[in-house]
Amino acid sequence: MVSFLQGTSGQAMAPFSGQGILSMVYRLVEVHMEKITITVTRGTLKGQTFVFEQPSRCVIGRSCDCTIQLPREPGTLDVSRHHCLLEIDPPAVQVRDLGSLNGTFVNGNKIGQRPYLLPPEAVDPSEGEPHLLRAGDEIRVGDVVLRIGVHAPSGARQPSRVGHS
Repeated sequence: MVSFLQGTSGQAMAPFSGQGILSMVYRLVEVHMEKITITVTRGTLKGQTFVFEQPSRCVIGRSCDCTIQLPREPGTLDVSRHHCLLEIDPPAVQVRDLGSLNGTFVNGNKIGQRPYLLPPEAVDPSEGEPHLLRAGDEIRVGDVVLRIGVHAPSGARQPSRVGHS
């Protein structure tokens, strides 16, 4: 059996067979590593997985400076340049809308959106309310859906929801 480790960009790093000391080291690292995965389940990036093992800020949108850049095409025309922000500190992750025109949805519930007549530059992105995410939660921006994965060592507690859901 051949397995692959994923790097922070989601790319496979090193194949290993199920035998030997190197295999055991890889397994130990993988078991003790906390990480957040974001898998695109709908949209043109469908099937891509982004892996975050360190505290990170992940901006999702159409701008070229976004961590997850969505291409400008029919399914993303209602996605803002800087649509939403994921604040990641494995195993915790939260999302906030950055004042998008069409809103950010978590599990089908709108969590934020700027008023229709308000221009983007009039919005303070830090005012968006953060929403704690858990494994299996889905974020929708435009027609793109992303599923959250929370990977923590056995016995580690996942963050519980406090306040907003």
